[in-house]
Amino acid sequence: SKIAGIKLKNRIIRSATHEGFADTGGKPLGQLEDLYLKLAKGGAGAIITGFTGVQQNGKGASNMRLIDKDEYIDDYKKLNDKLKKTGVPVIMQLVHCGANSNRSISGEDTVAPSEFKNKLYRSTAKELDEDGIETVISSFVKAIIRSKKSGFAGVQLHAAHGYLLSQFLSSYVNKRKDRWGGSLENRFRIIGEIISRAREHVGAYPIFAKISAYDADRKGVRIDEGIRIAGLFQAAGIDCIE
Repeated sequence: SKIAGIKLKNRIIRSATHEGFADTGGKPLGQLEDLYLKLAKGGAGAIITGFTGVQQNGKGASNMRLIDKDEYIDDYKKLNDKLKKTGVPVIMQLVHCGANSNRSISGEDTVAPSEFKNKLYRSTAKELDEDGIETVISSFVKAIIRSKKSGFAGVQLHAAHGYLLSQFLSSYVNKRKDRWGGSLENRFRIIGEIISRAREHVGAYPIFAKISAYDADRKGVRIDEGIRIAGLFQAAGIDCIE
């Protein structure tokens, strides 16, 4: 089997779950390698990593991995070199937690498409300005470039589960009146920019996406809109949708 040119031993793909296994700086720990080797030996055809942050202010857990610095490339490279011997490809899931970031962990203000109250952390996320949106786009693009350099078979953009990219897609969270909000096409714009700019650097490197076709929010994404979102991803040149 193949997806976007990635060879799979079988059709069993380990979907992303948060493993942690990072130091407080976001650097991967040895346990991650042990876990993935176990999954590979257990018969997984491919592994999608747990969510890995593209920016410090998008961090949602203290043991969450980051790929916001070039200095992490060597650690991820070692991981992939070990996994390559098993023939099981690893796909890097990239995320910014947006309003679900935790300020007490990141040490920075939380941000979202619009001002948003997070009941879990009892915090209010600030609305991103143009510069902030530009930083998010470039952070995702740099993370995709770093993932390729690190030897990952591809990346997956986490645009589900109420994290920043899905917050942009959701009219429940995204109340913007500018080109980043309003119509579904406008709400998708940040993702389209990430994909098109990344392609300029990584070419046909596999870029996947994870989306919520139905979320739990009142007036949030429902199946019909989820189908339209999938169509926008397809038009933007995504390789695979989960």
